[in-house]
Amino acid sequence: MDNGYVYILINKAFDGLIKIGKTSRTSNERARELSNTSTPYPFIVAFEVFSNNFSEVAKKLHLELADFRVSNNREFFRFPLKKAIK
Repeated sequence: MDNGYVYILINKAFDGLIKIGKTSRTSNERARELSNTSTPYPFIVAFEVFSNNFSEVAKKLHLELADFRVSNNREFFRFPLKKAIK
């Protein structure tokens, strides 16, 4: 099984960007880890969903939103939060 969470994080330092990722821990733990990097504001979990196949779900989302990806090696997208949650 590939159990875990697919999450959407926001950070007011990255206005207009959302981060879509995955974690086998909790989304809040992942947000705290990222907030301990060089960002001036903490990441906030805007949405999460548990999946038994979270790696595949995250991969499909990244592919679907590829045109909105800020950088090929990052999980940041310039896409409306409300639309991403839907």
